[in-house]
Amino acid sequence: MLITPTHRLMLIYDINPRYQNEYYNYILREFIPMLQRMNVYMLYAWQVIGKGHPERQIEFVCESETIIRSVLASDEYQQAEEKLKHYTLNFRRKLVLFENRCQV
Repeated sequence: MLITPTHRLMLIYDINPRYQNEYYNYILREFIPMLQRMNVYMLYAWQVIGKGHPERQIEFVCESETIIRSVLASDEYQQAEEKLKHYTLNFRRKLVLFENRCQV
């Protein structure tokens, strides 16, 4: 699907080593498909190597502020994010205007 992104949602965290398999099952089978149903699409998944930085950054895009604000306010997303936090450490969420370049 081709969209014109306006906003980028960045989720930054370390995967909890105790739940690594559960994390991958959840993120691939539930979390990403749920966001796609809500018109928020995965753009990148970064594996970061280096001390002092979270190991994972996944990025999603959507076509409007209305979409992303509605998603983030929904019970479905909030429950899904809480479940994701269970499998991760040092979780951070960042919402920015989309720019067609690497954003931190």
